[in-house]
Amino acid sequence: MTASLTDTTVGNSLAPANPRAIPPPFTTTRPAVSLPASRTARRSSRAHHPDRDSRTAILDAASSLIADGGFVAATTRNIAELTGMASGAVERQFGSHYDLLAAVFQRLAATELAAVDHASRIHGSTATERLTALVGAFATRALHGRHTAEALLFEPVGARVNQERLTCRRQYHALIVGIIADGVGSGELPARNPTTSARAVTGTVVESLLGHLSPTVPVPGDGRDGKDATPPLIDEVTELVLRLVGARC
Repeated sequence: MTASLTDTTVGNSLAPANPRAIPPPFTTTRPAVSLPASRTARRSSRAHHPDRDSRTAILDAASSLIADGGFVAATTRNIAELTGMASGAVERQFGSHYDLLAAVFQRLAATELAAVDHASRIHGSTATERLTALVGAFATRALHGRHTAEALLFEPVGARVNQERLTCRRQYHALIVGIIADGVGSGELPARNPTTSARAVTGTVVESLLGHLSPTVPVPGDGRDGKDATPPLIDEVTELVLRLVGARC
């Protein structure tokens, strides 16, 4: 699983007051930036929008490219074309290309963590209900934003992004530990070590998605066939998770 906030920021601060504040999975193929036809067009675009937040524009473009083809597609040149900026100006905003990729990883992963945390809070009060909602939200969003999910979870990028991935796992681990500990404390779940159980849950969910995130692999019921039914894959993973923690299914 992925996330990107600091280790101590898991809790109510992640759950927006307005459910609509959680954006959908990042699946768009292009940001709202037109491709400039020439350097003159680039200069004209920048002059026309002098107050535009360049870092935000770069992150928007990188997110879109990752949604199209993973981190490998988010090259400085491609980002420069989408934003109308010079390649050198793109990298100067972040210090290096790897720092840029780490920043976009943080941004995308934080959105996913917030969505999953939010779902686990509003769709149930028991540990079983919260874990079911957590798995459903994570897997559904991953299957609807496959390139982005595969990039965040598995794509080899470099040390900077790998460092973010480790932080992400700690974030999801802390969230799941809290849910399991609550279930153990209330007597709903058997007295097992929440830390160990949470690691098992995280590994089960992530590894179960491996091989299913390629856009060329059909997943029955993932919404592409006009049906909104929960894919069998999500039901299977949810059942595995509940058995791991000793929930009465």
